[in-house]
Amino acid sequence: MNYKIAVITPTYNSEAYISKFFQSLFNLKLNGLKIIWVFADGGSKDRTTDLIKSQINKLPFEAFVISKKDKNMAEGRNNGFRFLIQRYGNFYFDFITLIDSDIAVVPDFFLKILKHFTDPKVVCGISLPSEELKTKFLAKYYVKQEEKFIGKILPIKVAHTICTVVRKKCFNYFDERFNLLEDADLSLSIHEKGYKLLKDYRLNCPHLAIKSALKELKYVFIQGTFKPLLLIKHPAQRTVKGFIKFFSIPALILFILLAIKIYFIKWLIICMILIFSLNVLIKRDDPKIYIYKILKRIFLSAGILYGSIKFYGRK
Repeated sequence: MNYKIAVITPTYNSEAYISKFFQSLFNLKLNGLKIIWVFADGGSKDRTTDLIKSQINKLPFEAFVISKKDKNMAEGRNNGFRFLIQRYGNFYFDFITLIDSDIAVVPDFFLKILKHFTDPKVVCGISLPSEELKTKFLAKYYVKQEEKFIGKILPIKVAHTICTVVRKKCFNYFDERFNLLEDADLSLSIHEKGYKLLKDYRLNCPHLAIKSALKELKYVFIQGTFKPLLLIKHPAQRTVKGFIKFFSIPALILFILLAIKIYFIKWLIICMILIFSLNVLIKRDDPKIYIYKILKRIFLSAGILYGSIKFYGRK
């Protein structure tokens, strides 16, 4: 394979795990691939850029680090992409790869993921991020969520840019209005053009950053605030099925009852207990995992409601 591949890794205060990230890069199998890697630092206040500069010349491919304060990941990735285009031109690369700095890239990542691109309709391939280094509960939760897909290669609609390869012809700058979900915006645009996105559940790139359930819920809320912006940009997603998927039945019950009258909170509790009990009995879910699922949906729905006021109110 003689592909030319640009890789963009945004960083910000990544000192805790950047050394482990580099260790995974030293072990990459390239087999003739031309890799050019740019680290786009968003103005870290710790030793992130110093650590990158101390390791960058040891990499088995050309690499650069740029430092420019950014407002979010979308702008950070755009800064990296802009640097590459200015230096190498718009038509030099075959693929653009987006890899976060809190990921340990498996040695054969590129060799395996690029095999999917023999199909010209495939323009995006991503690996499965493993969550072993999160808290014990979250690791169990994510294993439960993904276990039925392990070992498979499946078409998807939204590709999260944790560890993702995209054909250059389908990649453009991210919409910097998105503090989160900029990857969903990009992949929906690709999907709407009739191209395929694949997720390879055989490739397992571990997350290196340790996160708690509380931090995850905060992250989910922020994600929710940008879902209305997705609906504004992608009208095809405005379906009843999509609405229910965004909010979930438990969260819809919560907000509908609270909107009618706070007195009905007792009916909310009864409904939630019934739904909880039925789900645990029928699906045999771990009670803690199911409670966490409900909490994620509620936080997501709260974010969507906030985002709806924020974005639709501007129209």
